[in-house]
Amino acid sequence: MPASPRPARQMLHDADGPSWARFDAEWYRQTYAADLAAVSEDLATWYLDHGQALGHSPNPWFDEGWYRPRHPDVLAAMRQGACESGFDSYCRGG
Repeated sequence: MPASPRPARQMLHDADGPSWARFDAEWYRQTYAADLAAVSEDLATWYLDHGQALGHSPNPWFDEGWYRPRHPDVLAAMRQGACESGFDSYCRGG
């Protein structure tokens, strides 16, 4: 669990934050190349604005596809607008 819970939108931009909470642009581009073909904006911004909703992971350290089905409370929180993704929920304190 994160030492200092904050939304993913804050955690991903913290260069001094834990490595599991940093956005990995190179990994992201390779992993989601098909979804990013027409993307010209900053990948971290695109992930936050679109990728989270698609179920993308921000880095190889967090597996959104594994996390969501194992935490139905996260899916409920996403539907209620309390978090944007499983990663966001984890960043906020899991």
